[in-house]
Amino acid sequence: MESVFGLNSKFSISENAIAQTMPEETIILDLESEEYFSLNSLGTMIWDLVVEDISVQEIIGKIAAKCEVDVQILEKDVIKFLSKLLEKKIITVK
Repeated sequence: MESVFGLNSKFSISENAIAQTMPEETIILDLESEEYFSLNSLGTMIWDLVVEDISVQEIIGKIAAKCEVDVQILEKDVIKFLSKLLEKKIITVK
């Protein structure tokens, strides 16, 4: 899957998306489509960093600093997750 954004991209959250973080997960509701999405702990970390208005590269760096992970695998996972949010119109590229 080829992404429509780069490692320096930042995102805006759709006005139609509301999120609620709970101890084990984050739930995002798309008010337009009435779909909801449940994020696991990695998805929640990525979501929280998107809200901070930082680039994809910074998101990857902050997660890599907190978790013991292979950075190449993490980069692919982050890009895949952000691509899915873009596809669902939960976020847009700034």
